[in-house]
Amino acid sequence: MEHNIKHYPCYVNGQWIDASNGATFNVVNPANEEVWATVPDCTEEDVNLALTTSKEAQLSWQMLPAIERARYIMKIVDALKPKREHFARLLVLEQGKTLAEAFGEFDDTLNYLTYSAEAARRIQGEIFPSDSPNEQLMITKVPYGVCLGLCAYNFPLALIGRKIGPALVTGNTMILKAHEATPITASEFCKVVDEAGLPPGVINLVSGAGIDVSSQLVTHHLLV
Repeated sequence: MEHNIKHYPCYVNGQWIDASNGATFNVVNPANEEVWATVPDCTEEDVNLALTTSKEAQLSWQMLPAIERARYIMKIVDALKPKREHFARLLVLEQGKTLAEAFGEFDDTLNYLTYSAEAARRIQGEIFPSDSPNEQLMITKVPYGVCLGLCAYNFPLALIGRKIGPALVTGNTMILKAHEATPITASEFCKVVDEAGLPPGVINLVSGAGIDVSSQLVTHHLLV
């Protein structure tokens, strides 16, 4: 029934937003094909906002020591832990997993994020001997910049953890675009990001029902 349908916004630059033109699309429970939620059907304007704010946030994020970035990731982990039941039941409703599988996906997500945070101490360059006297050759690892996380429908939460952990700990910012069949988990995950206090723009979320949002993201000059 329509009065039970809940709306889940996108998350851009630390703010909850809807599509600039007010458009939405429905999310369907795969078990009974009932509409139970709506999310924004984002526009090119919304995509550009996500891209520009991710770019603006990236330099200051990169300048943080890796161990500080790792602490933010662990804040996400700590904020997620009390919500295990909530996310597991959300995965059942949105993706159609059994409850046991949903709990497993939640636990895997914590492990992915923790592993990435622990890798902060292992981000190292290399020094090579030179063919010339009094010279050393050094390789320093630097962030890519703004990264894009296109998430498939089958693991709505775990794929977020697998993507944002390595990207963030190495100094990148990320735009998430969830699959149109399972966008709610991403919106709820961003509530945790907000709770953990990540700087605005480090993680942005947009959603879209068709190919427009994805095609705009993958062809934008900031990401190619």
